[in-house]
Amino acid sequence: MRSARRIAFVVDYIENEYSLKVYAGVSQYAKEHGIEILTMPIGRLNEAEKGYDYQLLSVASLLRPSNVDGIVFLTGAQLNFASVEYVTSYLHAFDPVPIVSIGAAIPDRPAIIASETKGFSAIISHIIEKHGCRRIALMSVKSNSPGIRERVEIFKQVLLSHNIAYDESLVLYGGFSYEIAFRALNVYRDVKGRIDFDAIVALTDEMAYACVDYLIQHQIKVPGDVIVTGFDDALRSSVMVPSLTTVNQNLEAQGYQAVEMLEQLIDGEKVDKLRWIKSFPVLRQSCGCESRANLLMREGTDVTALFTDSSNPLSAAGEWCMKRTQFIQVIHLYTQMQEDMTLEQFRTHINSDLMSMGILSAAVVLFETPVSTDKFEFFSMPQKAFVYSALDRYSGFWLGDQENPIPFNPREIMIPDGIFQSMDGMYVQALYHTTTLYGYLFFKPGSYDSTVYSMVCKMFSNALASAYSMSRSEMEKKRLEREFDVATHNSVTDEMTGLLNRRGFLFYGQKSLELFPANGKAGMVLFGDIDGLKKINDTYGHAAGDTAIKAEASLLKKAFRQSDIIGRLGGDEFAVVAPSLSPHKYEIARRRLEEYCDEWNKTSGEPFTLSISLGNASFEPGESCDINTLLKLADQVLYEEKKKKKEAGKNKK
Repeated sequence: MRSARRIAFVVDYIENEYSLKVYAGVSQYAKEHGIEILTMPIGRLNEAEKGYDYQLLSVASLLRPSNVDGIVFLTGAQLNFASVEYVTSYLHAFDPVPIVSIGAAIPDRPAIIASETKGFSAIISHIIEKHGCRRIALMSVKSNSPGIRERVEIFKQVLLSHNIAYDESLVLYGGFSYEIAFRALNVYRDVKGRIDFDAIVALTDEMAYACVDYLIQHQIKVPGDVIVTGFDDALRSSVMVPSLTTVNQNLEAQGYQAVEMLEQLIDGEKVDKLRWIKSFPVLRQSCGCESRANLLMREGTDVTALFTDSSNPLSAAGEWCMKRTQFIQVIHLYTQMQEDMTLEQFRTHINSDLMSMGILSAAVVLFETPVSTDKFEFFSMPQKAFVYSALDRYSGFWLGDQENPIPFNPREIMIPDGIFQSMDGMYVQALYHTTTLYGYLFFKPGSYDSTVYSMVCKMFSNALASAYSMSRSEMEKKRLEREFDVATHNSVTDEMTGLLNRRGFLFYGQKSLELFPANGKAGMVLFGDIDGLKKINDTYGHAAGDTAIKAEASLLKKAFRQSDIIGRLGGDEFAVVAPSLSPHKYEIARRRLEEYCDEWNKTSGEPFTLSISLGNASFEPGESCDINTLLKLADQVLYEEKKKKKEAGKNKK
């Protein structure tokens, strides 16, 4: 049983700066009042784009009265893709849990909303009155968001108040993204033949960055030729060159007051239907005003303060160097996760991998059976799950590969008691790969950048999916082996090498091809033969030839995985069925086999040189695959490989 009040902070993604700034205010209030904050990234509601991020929504099914006392819902980000009616209906699924909305007014829910009129109108008035702009373009978006519609209306009203006509031909649509905004400017210039405005007002900083970069790339000076303004006051706005004039929405205050309002709601107090937070303008170089850093230097401000104030470029530069180091560590972790391993093997280093990224507490929850789903709005949690691994640096709790997983029912509780000393500061992230949902991950982040943790979650999910696939491969191989008794085993085994003979290889290989493509797994069939076996037999005798065959069989088993199916088809011919073997991994395995052959040649004491040529044929998910057809295709590639080797040999002579 929990002793502290627990509030869920529901966002779209953990890595975006909007969510992080609101979270700073949420966590500040929570810290002052002893409240646990649980952050849940759920992606975007009702997003039309194809993809699998809908799986993120699954963790929202944990938001029940038994798990949380209230919810702060970041609705502003959701209304870029979903209507107010859609979000209203969605939030009713969490009744009777009290909810406060941030960023948008939702019927029957109290809300914290930024009053954008003062800050945004001040920016537009500023570039008209101080900088003399008259032909002003608008980088807009087509969105359901009331905030976006309000900004467009403010833009029109300020122009009108300054006797400037609103010109629809000066409206570009940037789709909330850098890339789309950049393309929109390119299209505008192609149609008009030039950039014919003296300022462009972007409704988000991200689109403003695209405007600045596009103009500079086309030798158009900012702000000398064109003034650019944004909206959000994101980190890059203060450190880019030129620094960006923008609007600060006071997001930290929004988060702080949202939790304050939610506490009042939980306690049965009467709360305002809407609470407005004032925005304010931030004037920088992109409109022609002096940057804050230069102003401080000119006024003789203590230089050391610039390094400790996170809003200044010098401090941000140091932060960038630190983040670069973090991303290098992510690359190292990604490299380690590329290893093929079963689920049990993966479990041996889950905790250490998470700790290596500064994670303070974590728990991996897996469903007893992974769930394959199409796109959904509400996910029905399975009744059976288990904590597969866990750690808590505060309490010293540790659940590793030497301990039994802890079973529980996620429809009743999020996670069993006694694992974490506190849930405060935890994130809950869905673990999924394409259409398959495996469970969810609790983790308390350390000092790394939020983007790093988002990447780690995706890498972890992919590695988990690969481990599941490898475990299924191992289990299926063992099941197939059990189908044969000793007599059958003898009938499918090559006596000389201990590998499968032609009959056994074709049987097991076809069974494997029926299983893996049907379950969304690609792979390869390989066909190879020993180089120059006839010459070895003719020169050194058939005993030497037998030695070469046995040695090559041993090296093939060493070079490929236990889950791969390897057979000797007869004479000097070998074949492999390798599920989940990509072209990149094939090249690694092929080079590894060459190295093993070279090593054998140096140490065997035999008078001949051992090598093998390989051909390959790929199979894709969903295909109906025939082992004989794939062997023929691989044989054709092998033929070309042998030709290349012969030509290379002639050229050496």
